[in-house]
Amino acid sequence: MRIKSGSLFDIKDFETLSLLQGEVVSYEKQVPAFFKGNIPHVALILLEGSFTAVKGKNKLKLVKGTVVGLSEIICNRPMDFDLIVGESSKVFVLDRSCIREFLKSKAGELDIGDTEALDLLTDSLELITA
Repeated sequence: MRIKSGSLFDIKDFETLSLLQGEVVSYEKQVPAFFKGNIPHVALILLEGSFTAVKGKNKLKLVKGTVVGLSEIICNRPMDFDLIVGESSKVFVLDRSCIREFLKSKAGELDIGDTEALDLLTDSLELITA
């Protein structure tokens, strides 16, 4: 399956999560999270369980630490695939405002611009080539 470059990230440094204000959500049953063609309102970080990216008939199982939806929120672009959260999964949910607050705080704290703050956030994530 080919997924657009920049659609999936992997947490390299879990300490980054402590800098982000988000919410941990547990899923007992499998649920659809994102739909191809829609711009997400949240980014999801898989803490436990699984994500499945679905594009046409192709499926890709994603592992702990995978971040989905971040670049779509930042770039205001639609998802290139559907995403399903697997049963018995725990997910860290970041909404747009959490991401913006992180970028603003880091930009002010480090006396850098928004672009550099965004680079700081994405430097804590590693691109997965799928």
